[in-house]
Amino acid sequence: MTESSAVYPPQATAVSIQVRFGDMDAYGHVNNVSTLRLIEEARCRLLLDQLGWTDLRVLVARQEIEYRAMLHYSTADPKVWIWASRVGGSSFELSYAIENPDGQVTAVAATTIVVIDENSRPAPIPDEARAKLDKLSGPPVPFRGR
Repeated sequence: MTESSAVYPPQATAVSIQVRFGDMDAYGHVNNVSTLRLIEEARCRLLLDQLGWTDLRVLVARQEIEYRAMLHYSTADPKVWIWASRVGGSSFELSYAIENPDGQVTAVAATTIVVIDENSRPAPIPDEARAKLDKLSGPPVPFRGR
């Protein structure tokens, strides 16, 4: 079993994200802020493109990230594996594993997302949205520092 297969469940979906040369920092690897942007882009592609959530209002309540290896610039795109690790009444958690082109997991992360109404108050997750999240359901990301 590779580290990658131990990190993300079979229900996870992969989103390829292009790393730009400008994402690197002075140390020659992708900067920590750029890593968060990769996760944000993967999340938006999942929610908007794959799940079709164009009308659902959500906001990020919490973000946790653990860096496991340096991610370097490459002409081959890394994959961001993403799955739903918790679904509550008005919030859910997405978990991520960033995998470099060689298959090494360079970071894992989790985002707590809250569904909100037109007054920016927490709102119940609609049944259709919940059903789509359930298809991506898996265990919480295995953070090492916990």
